[in-house]
Amino acid sequence: MRGQYWTRSGLDVDPLALSIDEVLLEDIAHHLAIINRYNGASSKPYSVAQHSVKCAQLAEAAKLGPLVAMGALLHDAQEAYLGDVVKPIKSRVFTVPGDHTYHGEGATFEWSEIEGRTLGVVCLGLGILPKDTVCLPEVHEIDRVILSYEMKALGFPEEAIPTPPRPTWFHNGLEIRIRPWGWEMAREAFIASFESLRKAYSEEMKNRRMR
Repeated sequence: MRGQYWTRSGLDVDPLALSIDEVLLEDIAHHLAIINRYNGASSKPYSVAQHSVKCAQLAEAAKLGPLVAMGALLHDAQEAYLGDVVKPIKSRVFTVPGDHTYHGEGATFEWSEIEGRTLGVVCLGLGILPKDTVCLPEVHEIDRVILSYEMKALGFPEEAIPTPPRPTWFHNGLEIRIRPWGWEMAREAFIASFESLRKAYSEEMKNRRMR
């Protein structure tokens, strides 16, 4: 018996001990397309899948390269298995001192480490190296920029909307529009974005090995 967590494709996995051979693009896209961001507090449903695609699109528009774009697309992919825990809870509840290693049922652990491990497994399961993609500093910058635009578009009060520093790569020609998609559109857009970026990612990694 695994974790008794059934994915859309019918796999029974342990979300806290996911293995590479259990990772499927279709599961990730479907789950993220149905999980809403902001714990449902937005004016309209807005999925993690759409957020991820928007991040990848910004990376491409800013010409940051396929590795950053792939990292931007996958940076929240662990939520397909772990769910989207909002930051005020994540930072105050899922943090413990001492031994932060997950040891099985009933154990305490550091949530950020579980997220990081799961994201790494997801990337490797999709044939993507985490250190060259989701770990890049530009990915974090993109996430923060998109967050600000999302919250403005989704009806949050002005005082709640963050104003992150403007990254050096962000120029006036970049245009970000946030209009919530239906879950099916978000799912298909996520898959299409990954398939498009995978070829460019492979070419870039090949070129790096030849240098």
